[in-house]
Amino acid sequence: MPYCAVCHKAGQPESVYTSHFVRQTPHKDSPVTCPLILNNECKHCMRTGHFASGCPLLRKEARERRQEQCNQRKRKFEQEEARAKEQQKVRQASKNPFDALNDDSSDDDEPEAPVQEGVVPNLESKRHFPRLINWAAMDSDSEGEE
Repeated sequence: MPYCAVCHKAGQPESVYTSHFVRQTPHKDSPVTCPLILNNECKHCMRTGHFASGCPLLRKEARERRQEQCNQRKRKFEQEEARAKEQQKVRQASKNPFDALNDDSSDDDEPEAPVQEGVVPNLESKRHFPRLINWAAMDSDSEGEE
């Protein structure tokens, strides 16, 4: 006995929803036979033969939207990955001690304070005494006195 679930849900009489199936065969690609669906106008594309929930144009737009979102996430990930690689290159210090001579980040670019005549620079911030390496170096002055 034929049965159309769409007509039944729409409140059609039993004589209508038991007179046909939704499709010719149970396969999802088979042609629709339900007169309610065939006469329905889609609210999205304004064509007849389907509901908005099954609109092929709406599905295509949703698929394209998801693909674009995926591409945006992929581009963002690639940019972050490239930025991380650049930062990694900056962080990696060279083991060659002579690479410091090639470094352009010298302090020569900063202007020095002009020297004025008759003004004594503040020497308190600089060390006036030689740096003592160990206790023997401190006692080295007394060796000559013995």
